[in-house]
Amino acid sequence: MKRLIQQLISPFLTEQVKAKRVIAIYPGRFQPFGPHHRKVFQNLEKKFGKVYITTSGIKQPPRHPMNFSEKARHMVKMGIPKNRIVKERVPYVANNLLKKFKDDTAVVYVFGAKDSGRLKGGKKKSGGLTYYQDFNKNKGNLLGYKEHGYIYTAPTVKVSGITSGTEIRNLLGSSKMERGKREKLFKRTFGYFDKGIFNMLTNKFRKLTETKKPIEKRLDLSEEVQLIIEGGAYGHMSHPFDDNNLTFGDLKKIIKLGLSGQLNREDDVTEKTDGQNLMITYRDGKVLAARNKGQIKNRGQNALDINAVAKKFSGRGDIRDAFVFAMKDLSRAINGLSDKQKDKVFKNGEIFMNLEIIYPASSNVIDYDKQILQFHNSLQYDKNGNAVGEVKGSGRMLQGMIKQVNQDIGKHFKIIKPKVLALPKKIDFGKKVDIYYKRVNKLQSQYGLKDTDTLGLYHQSYWENYIYNAGRQFGYKVPKTILRNLTRRWAFFDKSYKIPNIRKDLKRQPEFLNWVMNTDKVDHKNMVKRNMLPFEKIFFTVGADILLNLSNFIAANPSKAVEKIRKDILKASNQVRAGGDIKKMKTLKQQLEKLSSLGGLDKIVPVEGIVFKYKGKTYKFTGAFAPVNQILGLVSF
Repeated sequence: MKRLIQQLISPFLTEQVKAKRVIAIYPGRFQPFGPHHRKVFQNLEKKFGKVYITTSGIKQPPRHPMNFSEKARHMVKMGIPKNRIVKERVPYVANNLLKKFKDDTAVVYVFGAKDSGRLKGGKKKSGGLTYYQDFNKNKGNLLGYKEHGYIYTAPTVKVSGITSGTEIRNLLGSSKMERGKREKLFKRTFGYFDKGIFNMLTNKFRKLTETKKPIEKRLDLSEEVQLIIEGGAYGHMSHPFDDNNLTFGDLKKIIKLGLSGQLNREDDVTEKTDGQNLMITYRDGKVLAARNKGQIKNRGQNALDINAVAKKFSGRGDIRDAFVFAMKDLSRAINGLSDKQKDKVFKNGEIFMNLEIIYPASSNVIDYDKQILQFHNSLQYDKNGNAVGEVKGSGRMLQGMIKQVNQDIGKHFKIIKPKVLALPKKIDFGKKVDIYYKRVNKLQSQYGLKDTDTLGLYHQSYWENYIYNAGRQFGYKVPKTILRNLTRRWAFFDKSYKIPNIRKDLKRQPEFLNWVMNTDKVDHKNMVKRNMLPFEKIFFTVGADILLNLSNFIAANPSKAVEKIRKDILKASNQVRAGGDIKKMKTLKQQLEKLSSLGGLDKIVPVEGIVFKYKGKTYKFTGAFAPVNQILGLVSF
C-alpha cells in the first residue's frame, strides 16, 4: 500500500527517454541574491547554456524577510533575465518549471559544496536507482527529467569585496554605518544602485543579528486568554490540539488513554459519522431545523420547517431528498411522543438535538449502504444563540422514547442512538506512547514550557517572540501594551485591537507599521497553519493508530466500504491529473503526502472518527479521513 501511495504522489512513470537537451537549475533561498550567486549563474551559462534560478515565495521574517517578487526585482537589477527566475514552493524540486519542457529534457540541479547532499532518495522502479544521480558520473548518458534528475556541485567562485551571505546581511542591516557610505558599498557589491531597492533591502535586513535575542519576560495574558477561549460555543467538538486550555500534560494523557483503550473513562466512545449534519428542535407544535446560529436564536424563532428545508435545498437532487425525507420521518416520530416528553427533550425550542443524516445516495466518503438518522447530543442555548450547556445522554434518551412508541423505523430512515465503539488497547501502545511523548516534548521545549503549561501559552510565546524580534529588526522596542494587543490579535484572533488603533499607535514607526500590516493581511493565516501543523501531524497520526483497532462500525460491510474508498482515491487522482488544473494537482499532492505520513491506504477505516469526553468536554479523534475527504472533494463521481 505504501508503494501505491508513493506511485500516486510521484508523476506517472514512463519508459526511459534519452535526453536531447539539458537545462541547469540553480535553487536557493537567496536572502538576498549576492555577487557570488551572480558569478555562479554566469559560469553555469557557459557550461550548460540555459540556466534557471528557482526560489520560493515563502516569507518568514526576520531570517527570511524577502518574498518572491522582492527577490526577483533585485536579481533583475543584477542582470539576471526575468524569464530565468521561477517561483517554486520547494526550490530544490522544480515542478512548475519542468512542466514547460518535453520529456527528453535532462535537468541538472546545481549546489555549492556545502549543500550538495541536499537532494536524496526518490526510488524508481528501474533498477532501484534513486531519482537524483551524480551529473559527472552520468553526463555521457543523461535521461529525461521524468526518469532522473542530476546533481552538479558548482566550483567555489571568487569575487572581490563581500563574498558571503552573512557579510551582505550585515552590510544591509548595520545601523552603525553612515547611509552615504552604505550606498557606495551597496553599489560596489551589487553592481547597481536603485534607491527604492536599497531602502527595501536595508529595511528588510536591519540588524538581523540583534533579533536572535529571545524575549526577556513573557507577558501575563492568562486572564485575557481565558476569556477569549471561553467565548466559543459550549460543547463544540474539536480536536485536542484546538483547545488552548489543555495543558501539555493533558495532551500526553489523552494520547496514552487513546492508545491504551481507556478514552471511555468519562463516557462512552462513539462513532463520528460521515453524513449530513442537522440540528433540530420542537417548538409550537412543529419540528424545526437549524443549520446556523441565526436559526437557533430566540428558541428557534427563525428555524426551518419542512417546507423551508425543501425550499433551501431545492434543485440539489439527493441532498434535497436527504434533508426533506429526514424532516418528514423526524416529524412523524417526535409527534408520536407525549407533550411532557417533547418538553423534556426540547423545552419548546431552547434545546437543539444534533444528528447525522446518513443517506447513501448523497454519501460523502464512506458508503454506509443503509439509510440512518443518528442522534448525537443536545445543546441548550440562550436567547442569543450561544450554547450554555450539554444535555448528557440526550441522544440515547430521545431514541429510546421514539422506539417505545414504535416510530424508530420511518418511511425512509431508521433512527438510531449514538453508536458506541469498542476501543481495544493497541498491542504496542507503550512503545507508541513513548514516540508521541517525545514529539510533544520537543514542541513544548521550544519555549521552555512545562507539562502544566497550556497550548494557549505555546501560541502566545510563539507570537510574542515573533513580534519582539521583528521590533528589534526595525530598531523599535515594542511597548508592552502593543506587544500584548498584537499577540492577542494574532495568537487568539482577538480583533478588539482594530486596524485604525494599530495605525494610530504606530504612526511614528512607519517601517514597523508596514511590517505589521503586511503580516496581518498576507502572512498571518499561513503562519497560524504552520504553527499548528506539528500538533496536527501528531494527533492525526495518533488518531489513525486508534481507529485502525476499532470494530462494530455503522457501515454494514466495513471491508467493502474501505475498498471503495481506496478505489475512489485512485480514480480521483487520475481525474485530477488528466484535468491538468495546476491548483487541484498541487492540493492532490499535498493531501496524498499527508495520507502517506499517516501510514497510507493501510490506515483507511470505514469511519470518520471517534468522539470522547475528557474533563467534561467533548473532543474528537480523526485519522486518514481528513486527507481522503480533501482528495475526493477535488472531483465529483
